[in-house]
Amino acid sequence: MKKLIFISIFFVIPQFLFPLDFKKVGVILYSKAFYQDFQGFCNGLNELGYIENRNIIYYVKDIKTNLKLIKSILNEFKKKNVDLILTTTTPVTLTVKKFINKYKIPVIFNEVGAPVKSGIVQSIKKPGGYLTGVNYLAFDLLPKKVELFKDAFPFLNSLIFFYNPEKSNFYIRKGDILNNLKKISSLLNIKLYPLSSKNRKEMINQISHFKVRKDMGILMFPDADALANVDLILKFSKNKKLPLMVIDTNLLKKGGCISYAPSFYNVGKQSALIAEQIFKGVFPGNIPVELPKDIELIVNYREIKKLGLTFYFNKQYLLYADKVIK
Repeated sequence: MKKLIFISIFFVIPQFLFPLDFKKVGVILYSKAFYQDFQGFCNGLNELGYIENRNIIYYVKDIKTNLKLIKSILNEFKKKNVDLILTTTTPVTLTVKKFINKYKIPVIFNEVGAPVKSGIVQSIKKPGGYLTGVNYLAFDLLPKKVELFKDAFPFLNSLIFFYNPEKSNFYIRKGDILNNLKKISSLLNIKLYPLSSKNRKEMINQISHFKVRKDMGILMFPDADALANVDLILKFSKNKKLPLMVIDTNLLKKGGCISYAPSFYNVGKQSALIAEQIFKGVFPGNIPVELPKDIELIVNYREIKKLGLTFYFNKQYLLYADKVIK
């Protein structure tokens, strides 16, 4: 009798600790700059009833821009039998795609600006394969961003932007993406100053030797490394008194003058709804890639005043903006 009781307890306890519907999610962050995305994702799933350490667990990996770590991370995720992988940025997602057919794990991607052009999915409506996610519209919004930036600061005749030529070569190669930026800049009589750097050290060198003019502003290009080193861009803007348009609305808490974009947090939260579909058995290749639900124009008037740019700023934008930070 005692033996039977012991056996019953032996089998019941593991099921109590690890329910049958317990989910495991692997997360690959390109850098800590993308943590807001994961936070939104986690909170979104929490609202759907997936409570961390109760019926869901996250294995979060920050690769600190080192794509070579991804293969070993995928091996680890496979051993842990994760149900889903969340990726951030185009470089991470493209690297994961190289190996994912071997691992056969569903993938949700975020902060990807051109999922079809980059070759991540076959189409928006029918992604195919193991990947789906949210199209951040980073490249689609570029022309409008330049237009808004110029209208908000009419003195702008030059725009600086940073990119890594090694990891961002797909949109340099896909000429229409960069050409759209060139076209709108030409129409507005704005000269572009692209500054390429392969790592943080090169970026510091570029900034320290760049000759700044009074008619310049900084446009954050949809580049993963630029965002990973956003502290350098924010410092550059503050030191040189240059207006900065940031890529993510949450960055305005740290600096920058204006933003027209979805927020990483909201995109992450939106992705939680996709995750729930996958948890229920829907194959990711059959889930259409979504567009961000919210694109906001936010003005950081506090930073504009700190930079001494209030005289040059079109104050009509205090009325146009969805939010104003004062």
